[in-house]
Formats: sequence, C-alpha cells, structure tokens
Amino acid sequence: MWKLNTSYGSYNTYKQSISYNSGMINNKMAFYSRFSRITSDGYRENSWSKIWSYFIGGKYYYDKGNLTLNIYGGPENVHLAYYGIDRAHLNGEVSGDIYKDRKYNPITYPHAEDVFNQPHYELISNHILNKNVGIKNIVSLYTGSGYYKQYKSNVHLYEYYMPDIICGNDTITRSDIVRKRMVNEYDLFWIPRISVKHTFGELLLSGFVREHYGHHRGDVVWAEHYPDSIGPDWTYYDYNAKKEQFKFTISENMKPTKKISILTALEGEYSNLKYYGDTIKTQVKFSVPVYAINPKIGINYNFSDFVGLYTSFGMSSRMPGLDNYYDADHPYWSYPLFKDTLNFKEPYIKPEHLKDYELGLNIKYGNLIESKIDIYYMDFNNELVYNGQLDDNGVPIVGNAKRSFHSGIEFSNKFNFSKNFGMIFNGSYNYNKLVDYMSYTMDWNTYTVDSVDLSGNRPGGSPEFIVFGALNYRIKGFELEISDRFVGKQFLDNSMTDSLSISPYNVIGANLNYTAHNIGPFNKIVLSFNANNIFNKLTAVGGYVDNGTPYFFPNAPRNFNLNLKIYL
Repeated sequence: MWKLNTSYGSYNTYKQSISYNSGMINNKMAFYSRFSRITSDGYRENSWSKIWSYFIGGKYYYDKGNLTLNIYGGPENVHLAYYGIDRAHLNGEVSGDIYKDRKYNPITYPHAEDVFNQPHYELISNHILNKNVGIKNIVSLYTGSGYYKQYKSNVHLYEYYMPDIICGNDTITRSDIVRKRMVNEYDLFWIPRISVKHTFGELLLSGFVREHYGHHRGDVVWAEHYPDSIGPDWTYYDYNAKKEQFKFTISENMKPTKKISILTALEGEYSNLKYYGDTIKTQVKFSVPVYAINPKIGINYNFSDFVGLYTSFGMSSRMPGLDNYYDADHPYWSYPLFKDTLNFKEPYIKPEHLKDYELGLNIKYGNLIESKIDIYYMDFNNELVYNGQLDDNGVPIVGNAKRSFHSGIEFSNKFNFSKNFGMIFNGSYNYNKLVDYMSYTMDWNTYTVDSVDLSGNRPGGSPEFIVFGALNYRIKGFELEISDRFVGKQFLDNSMTDSLSISPYNVIGANLNYTAHNIGPFNKIVLSFNANNIFNKLTAVGGYVDNGTPYFFPNAPRNFNLNLKIYL
C-alpha cells in the first residue's frame, strides 16, 4: 500500500511524505519505507529549518522467528534560535508592534546554521527455541557528523589561544570572530533478551551494552583581525570523549491468581565516561566510572473486570553529562570540576539517584470509560537540577540538589458518551521541592563564584498544574475536536522570584478531519485542518535567567495547518 501526505501551514511550513508497505510476500517477507521533507521559515526571525527523514526496512520470516533490518535517519539544516527575548520584546514595548517584537531572534548572523546527519542501522532477531523460551537480539549502529557556526563579537584573542596583533604602535587584543564547532561520533548498541514462560508467569533476562565515541573540534574560521602568524581555520579545542554502558536486568512477571499480578526486577548498571586526546590542554584526561543497583517491584490487583488497583516501587540512576564535569568547548575559561585537580578524581557533581513510589487506580468499562489516577512520590538524592541558565550553546546548566522530591497526582480520562460524542480529560497536580539545595553561579565581573541557599524552594520549569481537555464529535466521515491546554504558573529558575516567572495560561485549538473511502483510484482520503491558539493568546512557554534578567521563549499566535493524506 502507498500513502502520500502533503501539508501546508503558517510560517510557510511545508511537509511532504511518501510511504510504502508491501504487506506479506509469499508468507516470507515484507518491506516498508517512508521518505519525508519538511521546510519552514519558523515563527521567529531566522528560525528556518530544512529537514529530510527516511525509513527503510524489511522483515524476513522463518519457521521459528524473524529477522528485521531497519535503516533510518533525518539530515537537518536549521538556523539557530536558542536564545530567548527580554520582557520588552515579549510585551511589544520595543517597536510598539507586539507581533513584530515577539519574533525577534538575538542570533542575527545569517550563517548561524546547525547541520547534522545521523543515520541509524538496526538489526533485530527474534527466535523461538520452544513454546516457552524465546531469544531476542537488537544490534544498532548510529553514526553522526555535523557542525554549527556562531558569530561572537569583540572577544579576547587569548580566549581562542590566538596571539595579539601588533600594528605599529597599536596592539589589537580583541576581534569579532566566527567559530565552527564540529562533531563526528558513533553509538554501538547490543540489547539481548531471553524470555522463559513458566506456570506462574514469565522470567526475563536482558542486557544492554553501549559504546559511544565522539571527536569534537572547534575552529575559528573567520576573524575581523586575524593574526598573520597562524593559518586559517585555527583550532582552539580538539578532544575525544567515550562513554561505555553495561546493564543487566533480571525480571519476573508473575500471575499467582487471576486477580493478582506481580512484577519484580533487579537491574545492575556500570557506566564509564572517558575524556582524552585533548590537543590544547594536553594534561587533561579523566575517567568517571559509576555503578548502580536498582530494584523494582509492582503489584496489580483487579477487583473485577472493570476496576484495578496497583502500587509500585522502583529505583533508578542518571549519570551527569560530559559538560557537567568539564566545559571542554571553552577550554580557556574552564577546568575539570574535580576535588583532586592533579589526578582528576572525586568529581564535584554526582550521579542522580531516585526512589519512586506510586499508587494508582484503573477503571475501564467497555468502550465507554477509560480512567486512571496515579499518586506518585519521587525521592531524589543529588538530583540533576536545571539552575535556570543556559550556556552559550543554548544548553541548560545543571547542578546537584543534595535532597529533593517531586510528588503529585496524575489523571487521564477518556469518555465515549455515544458512538458520535466523546471527551478526553487529562492533567496533573505537581508539588515539588528542593529540600537541600545550594545554587552556585559565576560572577564574570569579579571572576568569583556566588552561592545562594535555595533549600525549600520549588524547582524552576515545573508548573503546579497542567490540564488538557478535548471534546470530539464524529458523524458521516467528519470528526471535530476542540481542545484546551492549561499550564499553571512556573518559575524560570529556582529562586521563586515572581518577576522571574511565567503566569498561568491556556491555549485553545481545533481540528477538523474528513475521511472518505473508495474514491476513484484511492482507497482512502483524509483531509485535515488544524487551527492552533484560536483566541490568539500571547504568552511565553519557557525561558531562562541571565545575570538576573529573565528571557522568554514566546508561543506562536494563531496559526493553522492543512493536511491531505491519500492511500493507494
């Protein structure tokens, strides 16, 4: 079967795709593929994107299993737009035209582009040894390469290890530059799994092996004042990074009675982050190994065919990223954050550890009602907390909160009042707290570190309330849905300062679909019209803080998308 898809929307957004599924061929094999292209000018200035994506796969069946080969990826070329806007632009106070001001992108350099390609190669094997034992293996290889360019104004030449320029009696120490940051990397995965069915359930043994390698390099490709003593494309950082991960999990899914099911699991994990091959700071070389053992247990009790109660406890861990240990892309201003600065041991930032407790209720009554309520409490040690700031690559800066918790109630409901009329009502109430948290920021005027005790505060970026509701009506091929999304007040950082926050907001949208079958040579045609932010609510959906000043990511005003799908 062939499927053609084309759409056009606001901000000159085009999307075209074509896909094919052969279905089963001679009861032995099947093939499928998809190719798509997206181009858009973007809502904000200089936020255009050009993205390709592809997926090609095939499956071969034999008596006791099957083999699947998938190749997919998405080459992209986008203009950088990761900086927010100040409150004056957000409120239209710069030009007096709020629609113009909100589109402002501080990154005005026309060649500030991100170019990246990461093809994926995946082989999946499923083999049945006998009626009770099955083996599954997944082997994947991801290769990636790309770069992005940034214009930097009036920087010190020494920041990029470039010499000062002597012009007669004058010495030039600063210059405008364009820097190019490049990466070549690969990820290799192996995920084996053995399942054994028995009288009371199923035993699963699974593993996870991953090796990530990345070569990172930064060049100054242009400078207003370029020293004659150095060549073009001056390299100011060049290093290698590798991450190794090994996991082993044993889990048991038991059903001792018709009403009770029990899931238990024990996971052991080892990971090791390595930094080496630095050609600028040749003495910098370190390795950070992390070990973790994480148990899990869940119990589900079905009172009847309609009502079930469940509870669970689980532990998990998360390792910091390389830039949390060392900002290697800024080698002049950075040094690895270790207590032992000679041997690079005892890193200041620590892995995050979580204990998660949940209690929930499921209700399902035919196709009329599907309802779920979940109460959760997440107890963190050394949570990796976003401090409300971005680095100059647009990456959030994080640090450890010694103790913190996230708690709340989540609910999801789907009601079908009749075959034509239905409703969705989902949401959550979140009560989160930084119990023991000291925030550290760099004062670049004095080159000193400032510390503030923010214990007892709510973490930034986590609204108390999030609610989504939708009404849908279906009749004679038409389907209309009207939706409303409400987001409560959220702080941009962890200081709980009202001037550094986003007020509550709600956005209403509508979708209208029409489906027709067997129209001429077409098996099916689906025409869709989506209208977003119907009442033109102008707000911000996120942001950050820089030197005490809030910056916001504006939402798009009223916009639309028209989509046509054709099935052959």
